[in-house]
Amino acid sequence: MTETGRSRRVRRAAVSLGAVVVAVAPLASATAGYATTNCDVTSTCNANADPSSTATATGIVNSTSTATATDNSTSTANTDFFSTANSTATDNSISTANAAFGSTVNSTATDNSTSTATGIAFSPANSTATDNSTSTANAGLGSTANSQATDNSTSHATGIIFSTANSQATDNSTSTASAFLFSTANSQATDNSTSTANAAFGSNANSQAKEGGSSSVFVAPNQNGKAKSKNGGIATVNPLGVNCVGDAKAKLKTPGTKKQKC
Repeated sequence: MTETGRSRRVRRAAVSLGAVVVAVAPLASATAGYATTNCDVTSTCNANADPSSTATATGIVNSTSTATATDNSTSTANTDFFSTANSTATDNSISTANAAFGSTVNSTATDNSTSTATGIAFSPANSTATDNSTSTANAGLGSTANSQATDNSTSHATGIIFSTANSQATDNSTSTASAFLFSTANSQATDNSTSTANAAFGSNANSQAKEGGSSSVFVAPNQNGKAKSKNGGIATVNPLGVNCVGDAKAKLKTPGTKKQKC
């Protein structure tokens, strides 16, 4: 049968539409057992899980994602735009790693723990949780966040806009470190203690608590604050001053003023 001019135009349009559909479908999905990968052609995705677990790796635009889960665990690694995410979960744990726009993120959870790490815009984030613990590390816009929780503890670290936050909690403790806008926050809690460090606008906060102690530091623009406590003591630093109760020490330095301490 001779093809008419109209039928030729219809056939060419159909071929062109098919090419467009293929071009806008960036992800290739693959499932092996309980492991799933969703990756475009420019990225690398690896997912590994035993029959009792679930692992998912997603990669978009020159990224690398690796997710591993064993022993009734769930692991997820997500990447966008020139990033790397590694997530590992073992022994009834949950681990999530999210990386975007040139960031590198690592998350590890073991022994009934939960770990989450997120890095956005050239921001590394590392989170580790072990032994019934919870750890979260969030970094954004040129910042770094590191969080570690062990032995029934909780740790959170957040760094935003060229800041650094480090938090560590062990032995039934809670630690939180938050840094914003060219600031640094370090917090460490051990042995049934609580420690909090908050720094903003070019400030530095350092807090340490152990043996049932409680330490808290909150500093405003260009201030430096330190607090240490133990044996049930309480140390507090805020933009206006310091306070100590029991076995505790605290210092506050504000530009143009005399150092305050107790």
